[in-house]
Amino acid sequence: EYFGDFMFSKTLKFYFSRDGYDFVLPNTRINITEEYHNHVDKFPLDTGPAVFGLHPNAEIGHLMERSEDLCATLVSLQSQRFESHGADSREERILSITRDIITKVPVTKSDLGSFDPVMIRNQLLKRNPIEKTTPCQVVLLQEASRWNALCKRMYKSLKSLEGAL
Repeated sequence: EYFGDFMFSKTLKFYFSRDGYDFVLPNTRINITEEYHNHVDKFPLDTGPAVFGLHPNAEIGHLMERSEDLCATLVSLQSQRFESHGADSREERILSITRDIITKVPVTKSDLGSFDPVMIRNQLLKRNPIEKTTPCQVVLLQEASRWNALCKRMYKSLKSLEGAL
């Protein structure tokens, strides 16, 4: 029995989850519908998997599936868009896509990428000059350098493809 009388016990308090927000019933009796709405409006919009009795890693799998579905949908829409044009040759469509992506790849300098790691490090030191770099800031710097490498690689590959077409 998942929802039993134990949920309404005064001595043994029932919690759906103790991860962040506790979804508890109000201490007093609510008689007005508006008060119910006000109480429910205080609930967080985004709940973790622990609320449903799942392991925290369950959310990672769910989000990965959602992103894969999104990418598959975008690819299918992209191909439909170009099938409708019909008059363009395959090479012209590829060249058009390549140029479109090149304009969107954020490369400020071909040797640097899109983020300047020295500037990021200086801004982080301004925020907390006393402490040394926190683990979160180290990850930020690592991800910025990885992003720069990805953008540079994409830019060079797309320019090479553009030249070949």
